[in-house]
Parts: sequence; structure tokens; C-alpha cells
Amino acid sequence: MLRPLIQEIATAHTPESMVDALQGHEGVVLLRTSAFDSGSARYSLVVAQPFLTFSSLGSGCEIVVNRPPDSGTAMPRHQRQFGNPWHVLESLMSRFELLDEIDLPFPLGGAFGFWGYDLKNFTEPKLPRRAINDLELPDCQVGFYDSLMVFDHRLNTTFVVSTGLNADGSRTEKRATEQLEWWRSLLATLPSENRTELSRSHFNPADVASNVSREAFISAVARAQEFIRAGDIYQVNLSHRLTAKLPVAENSSKIGSPSEFLNRLESSSLAGGVGRVTPVRTAADSVDSTDQIDSFSITKAQRTILPLRVARSDGERAGVRCLPKSQDHEQGSSSAAAWNLFLRLTAVSPAPFSAYLDCGDFQLVSSSPEQFLRMSGAQIVTRPIKGTRPRDADPTRDALLAYELQTSAKEHAELVMITDLLRNDLGKICDYGTVQTPELARLERFAQVQHLVSTVEGRLRRDVTHFAAFASCFPGGSITGAPKFRAMEIIDELEPISRGPYTGAIGYLGFNRESQLSIAIRTAVCHDGLVHFNVGAGIVADSNPESEYEETLAKARGFMAAISKPV
Repeated sequence: MLRPLIQEIATAHTPESMVDALQGHEGVVLLRTSAFDSGSARYSLVVAQPFLTFSSLGSGCEIVVNRPPDSGTAMPRHQRQFGNPWHVLESLMSRFELLDEIDLPFPLGGAFGFWGYDLKNFTEPKLPRRAINDLELPDCQVGFYDSLMVFDHRLNTTFVVSTGLNADGSRTEKRATEQLEWWRSLLATLPSENRTELSRSHFNPADVASNVSREAFISAVARAQEFIRAGDIYQVNLSHRLTAKLPVAENSSKIGSPSEFLNRLESSSLAGGVGRVTPVRTAADSVDSTDQIDSFSITKAQRTILPLRVARSDGERAGVRCLPKSQDHEQGSSSAAAWNLFLRLTAVSPAPFSAYLDCGDFQLVSSSPEQFLRMSGAQIVTRPIKGTRPRDADPTRDALLAYELQTSAKEHAELVMITDLLRNDLGKICDYGTVQTPELARLERFAQVQHLVSTVEGRLRRDVTHFAAFASCFPGGSITGAPKFRAMEIIDELEPISRGPYTGAIGYLGFNRESQLSIAIRTAVCHDGLVHFNVGAGIVADSNPESEYEETLAKARGFMAAISKPV
């Protein structure tokens, strides 16, 4: 029986330098961790050149075979079919299972990509689909990879994994050896000294736009509270989308690792971290009378760094348009700019589940702090986040904000409700009596914000695959509400545009039953020369609408710091 080839290789490459080396290759994905003390965030993974790609939009599913099978089996390069994307993906996953392989804590090949929020309409077919998909992105895009690189940050080692899998499910030693040698040749090269970086002259911070005004978001919060008082729901997550022009990339000196790049930023106006996020009103922009104006400033030492401009909404698809498409971007430059945005975002806002996905026509850049599902064999863990406070450069002020968060009855109630919801979700797919909550409302700090986090775990029933468990729990309860079905109905009513990848999932489903997925929050979409970044807040009965709006801005601080040009 053919075994996967797993080889430890000494190299000077980092996960970032490997992505540099893979620029121009198809389907590059980096899953990067910045929390090496956590078992679930110990490894960074790099994949490229999938042998098969799946994407869907609504019920339309497209399967592309990127490499003919070595077995000689005839397979059409493009297949188009209609149906439930979850069912189509499940049939593909079953073709590539490696269940008899040795027990390892990382995947032996797998399905890597994103599953967007609107796939909810196929886990809950009765949900109406009202929101406008104005970006016209696929609901999901997943590559199937037979080989990958694994960076173990705890042991400071690098592995290449090559399975020899083909698109028809067969495995050949020839393919496994070829892929192993391909990765070895890349690792043998020296990391590039020349990287591209974001232009310092093409970005105007005043061009950042939201798809709704401050007043409209506050009104939506008030409407959600009416549903809560009527008994429809206990809690719901509401969001809005920020949009800016994607700063172009240009050749420059070496950026280096995220920590090195952050050191360079310390000489700029972003040094020492971004200060408090303060909502303000302004009439400084010269606009038509039909424009809605709102802004906020990120201040440090009383200095305003970034105003926020709200898009016109005079009948244009309920305020969907934020900014015109960039006329001067190209796919290559867009990919390079998105990659460097990822470097900036992970420098100013590191997180345990950062990700970069090159999807061809668009890219995803994520710095997510929230683990959706970690599955290893029959074990399943989810870690919902609720309750947010900003970080502060003053240690005393930072500690006071943490104390305020930990002693807030509202924040605790919000997290307990979602923890209970996820206990119920896991109870549907786990053996009776195995679902437990070892941690409840634990404080976790990140670069820009601090959260309360719970841990829920269980043991999957023998008849439940990782993919089936994922589909059953999707989307996460922390970014929808409780009860989940009614909360999703209300979200569609109150949010005029589709969330796209936001609040879906990013990660991998391993062929050897090692899988990990994060909630797609703190996630930007780079598309058509623009960058889109959603931010949201959990709404309960005693929420203060203005404070909830401020919370969304606090969550945008890392994104704002990443796209703001150094001074």
C-alpha cells in the first residue's frame, strides 16, 4: 500500500518567504499562526497547485480538474452541475479519504479554501436569500491538494507532505515523488531579498467608505432589539462593510517577516499601536447634498489618522455602492498588493488563525482570532468569542478595560447564550454525554482588541465525517445569533448586501481526519482594485446602539492600520 511521503527538510524559508516564491502559481493558500503556545495553532501550512478546484454560486457548482490523473482515467477538465454544494463537496471528499494512514496532528493533503456565509441557505433550505451579492463572488472556493508544506513553530522544523493523490482518487508513487521534489527544489532556494510593498502615494485615507451610515446601523440595532423584545430571538450579530481602494504594490526594499515589518512601522504615525477609536461627526468633506456623511477617527496623542466616508445611497441598490471599481489594477498587481496587505495586517494585528488565499480573480486576507472547529479523529472542539474591548497603550487603562469586560453582565450573558447554542450544535453530531465546556468566558488578548472566549468539545459519533460535522454546525453561532435560524432571517432583513466570505469559514478538511476551520472575521476581500472589510457586533436586549457601532469600529482598527500609509 502506498504511504504518503513525509520528509523533514532544513530550510531558511519562512511561511511568508515561501508564498513569495510561489507568486504566480495557482491556488496559493497560507494558513499562518501567531500563537505558538496553542496546540491548535502550532502549525503554519502552505499549499499551491491544487489537482482539483471546486467553486459554487447559488446551486451552480463548477469542478475543474487541473491535472489529469496519472492512472490514465479520462476525466473532463470542466464539469458544471446544479445542486446542493454541500452534497457535491461531500461526494468529492469521500473520494480522497486516507483513513488508514498514521496518526499525525497535521493534514495529509486536504480541501483548503473558504466557505462563505451564504452557504447557510443550503444547510437551512427554508431560509430566503434576500441580500444582494454585489461583489459577485462565489459562495465558496475550495482546492484539493495532494501535497503541502508544514512549518512546526514549536519544534522549529519544516516538513513536506506528498500523498500522490490524483483527481480520480487513485494514488501513484510517481506523482508523490514528483511533488516532493518540486517542494524540495523550492526550499533549496534562498528567500528573496526583494519584495513588493504597498505604495506610499496612491492611498487616500478619506476614501474609506461604509455601505451604511452610522445612523442606519444604529437604526438596524434598534430594530433588532424590537425583535428581541417580541421574543423572536435572544441575540443577533449585525455587521456593515468598509471599502477602500487597494493600495497598489511596487518594487521596494525587503519587507521581512511580520515582526520585522512592524518594527518599520514604529517610526510612522501608527507606532506603538493605534489609539482609541472615537466616533465623530464631520462636515469637512465636500459632497453632494444627497451624500450621507459620517466618519470616525483613530486617534493617538489627539491626532486624527483616518476619517470614514459613507457611500451615497440615493436609490443605488439600497446604498450598496461604496466606491467605483479601480480602473488601473491588473490581476498580478492586485495579487501582489493583497499579499502585502496580508503582511501589514498580520504585523499590526497578529492572530492565531491568519490566512491568505489567492483565488485568482480575488484574494482573501484574514487575521481571525476565532477557531470555528478543530477536529482530530473523533474529537471536535469549538471556541466561540463574544464580548469585545479595545486594547490601550497605557497598561492601567488596558487593565481597566479588561476588568470592565470580565465583569460585564451583558457580555457574559451574550457569551453564555452562544456557548449553549454551540453545545446544542455539537450535541447533534456527538456521542451522548461527551459534550463538555472546559472553559467559560476566558479572557484572551490580541494586538488590537480583547475578547471573552469559551471552549466546547465533544466526541463525534462513528457515522459522522468531518465534512458532515462542519456542514451541520455551519455557520457559527457566534456570528449569527440565538436561535440561529431566526437570527439568520433577521440578518438577511437588516443587512442589504451579502456577507460573502465574511462570517463563513476558512481552513482545511484533511483527507486523514485532521481538520481545522476559523470563523472568517477580521477578513478582507481584495477584488477589482478594492479592498472590502466587514465588521460586526452582537446585539442583545440591553445593548447600547451607539456603543455597538463603536465596537464595530474597534474591530476595524487593525484593518485601518494596515491600509493607512506610513507618514
